[in-house]
Amino acid sequence: MEAKLLYELIWVQGKVAVKGIPLPDIDSGKEPDEGEGTFGLECHVPASIRNIQLSQQNAITSHRQEKEAEKESRQEMYRDCERIASGNRDLERTIAAMLNDLHQKLTES
Repeated sequence: MEAKLLYELIWVQGKVAVKGIPLPDIDSGKEPDEGEGTFGLECHVPASIRNIQLSQQNAITSHRQEKEAEKESRQEMYRDCERIASGNRDLERTIAAMLNDLHQKLTES
């Protein structure tokens, strides 16, 4: 029972909240529809829970940054391959032109 209760508690704007229970809209004073939003609880959250949440958030952020860095690295490698391929095409054209010139000179002589 304890694990289920902890699982249903979430951290919202510095307070513990129970997921799925309505939380009034403070700005408009309007009550939400039944079963929407979250309900804030005024209670002390142990530092260990906050530390777990912060470490989870840090892990998620770190993972996203790693994925973004991998994506940028792949894009840079793709651009490098495109530059090499473009250079190879230019080199092929240059060699073909040189061979054509050589062939013409040999056939003229």
